Amino acid sequence: MMRLIWLVLALPVLLAESNEPEEVTYLSDIEPIIRAKCTPCHSPGGPAPFSLLSYQDVQKRANQVALALIDRTMPPNRATSERGTFTYIPATSPEDIVKIQKWSTEGQVRGTGDELPAPEQQRRWRLGEPNVIVKPHDSYETRAEDRPHWRVYRVRLPHFESKTLRAIDIIPDVPSVIRHVQVALSGPSDGPTAGPGSIPIHSLIGAWSYGYHAIAFPENAGLELHGIDELVLHVFVQPSGRRESAGLEVGLYFGEGQIEPQIIPLRIPEGHIPPSPAYMATSRVTIPVDIELLALIPDFRDLATEITILAIKPNGSTMRLFHLDGWSTFWIGAYRYPSPIHLPAGTTITLDARYNNSTHNVQSLNRVPTRVPIGTAAGEEPGSVALQVLAY
Repeated sequence: MMRLIWLVLALPVLLAESNEPEEVTYLSDIEPIIRAKCTPCHSPGGPAPFSLLSYQDVQKRANQVALALIDRTMPPNRATSERGTFTYIPATSPEDIVKIQKWSTEGQVRGTGDELPAPEQQRRWRLGEPNVIVKPHDSYETRAEDRPHWRVYRVRLPHFESKTLRAIDIIPDVPSVIRHVQVALSGPSDGPTAGPGSIPIHSLIGAWSYGYHAIAFPENAGLELHGIDELVLHVFVQPSGRRESAGLEVGLYFGEGQIEPQIIPLRIPEGHIPPSPAYMATSRVTIPVDIELLALIPDFRDLATEITILAIKPNGSTMRLFHLDGWSTFWIGAYRYPSPIHLPAGTTITLDARYNNSTHNVQSLNRVPTRVPIGTAAGEEPGSVALQVLAY
């Protein structure tokens, strides 16, 4: 009888031991995660400040990498929604985060075998060779003394009789210099082809950042290019402290698409952001027709810290479409949902934006806090979100 009792009591211990995860090693477990999620930016010639291509690179920063993944600092995917993970970035799964945390705290074992070969250090299009490649005519170089700034390029497009735009990708001349690009389509313009400025929110079609996915519309959606003369690029330039090119190439991909996405603008009323560590601004819009929400394209600058977007349906129920506490200009993007969100006519979408216009805001470009205008001119705070939708 005593032997039977011992066996029953010992069983949970044996099960617990059998469920213990196997040893985590760099070569079998960690390297595939780092190569897929980190090295598109963290590699020689990339925009990140250090490389994570080798075991030695990752080992000496093991704790830093683990902490960045745990608090969602990297990859930059802190934004949340009730409708799942946004698809604009290569998000890291909870299982992968557990592996990296375990490896960083339990010896950082390399494992046996050879490391993956270094990726080719050549520029490549993530969606394959584009149908058409265009680039700005005006060359532009940053100077050693330049500060981070925005610049508009107007790129003349070839004449298209009947083409449907399905996707866009961008290759910068120097990845560390071009951090972010907002993309819009426009009719003919007599304005300068390059210089400071902004782009109208209603003409936005997407946003690109190094390390993100290319701009691509969902199945059966596309933009007809007939009558479109220009591609307008709003570029965030991050000077490196030396003279370098701020040029880029844009790849256009054509295909079939019967439904044309539209933009519903949501912007904070014009005014000023006063010097304050916690200034709140709000806006709302009520949708007159049924829509399928595809993506959100937020446009805020260095003073913004927290963005919340809610949908209040006619029946009174509320859905959190977007929340990001820890906004950064360096990681502006087009936040695309895993699948379209149906919102009925009469739904009200609200925007709450928190700003920190004080000396405690380390990402502020203003050395001394001053009143900052809210608007669309160069140097102003856009305070807007473009809702990319299919309307019925």
